[in-house]
Amino acid sequence: MKAATMLTARQERFVDEYLVDLNATQAAVRAGYSAKSAHVEGSRLLTNAKVAAAISAAKRERSETTKIDAESLVSGQNANKFNWLVICEALHLFWSPASA
Repeated sequence: MKAATMLTARQERFVDEYLVDLNATQAAVRAGYSAKSAHVEGSRLLTNAKVAAAISAAKRERSETTKIDAESLVSGQNANKFNWLVICEALHLFWSPASA
């Protein structure tokens, strides 16, 4: 995450967690927001301009790194690479140091 975005630590964590499954409520919970208000916080964070910009930048970076974009997925190209990416992200979710 670039320092120029000036996100709080929880906002940065939300961005990282949102990219795991694109579920704002669950990302908010994993980022440390209250489970009772996670749906509201997740929605609010998605409309925050700095958070939205950080999510877009991270998606763009991930797409460039993996060489996978929506068009290649729809056309069936990179299917194996996409499956491997999903497996890697699932492993990261379950074995990341933050969740240990």
